[in-house]
Amino acid sequence: MNRYDLVLLGLIVEKERSGYDIITEIRNRELDRWANLSTSTIYNRLATLEKHDNIEGRNVRDGNRPERVVFSITEKGRETLRKEVLKHLTGFNDDPRTLGFAFLFGAEQKELIRSLEAHERRLVKEVERLEQMI
Repeated sequence: MNRYDLVLLGLIVEKERSGYDIITEIRNRELDRWANLSTSTIYNRLATLEKHDNIEGRNVRDGNRPERVVFSITEKGRETLRKEVLKHLTGFNDDPRTLGFAFLFGAEQKELIRSLEAHERRLVKEVERLEQMI
């Protein structure tokens, strides 16, 4: 698995989507700024996720429009997504923050503390928001 699959599974678990819908949503959320997902990569990763039973595609026709494939997540896909979310939250990945933590010595200690405390406040707010959803 990679970050591309995490993005695709995350969007599909929210609601069933076609490849075009996924591309549109990635651009709307500006996920392409860090994920660098090209159209060909998206369709290639969708095919791989389907091949490995993480998603299922079905043909849908809407009026006179051309038929399109809409993807839904499978139970295996939900489990894969769960594992990837946890891995990306705590494991080493290419998140720029990981590099920041690796080179803390490159900044002033007081500046580090202020920055990390501000980040902690944002995380606490996010946790509180998530707890309200449960």
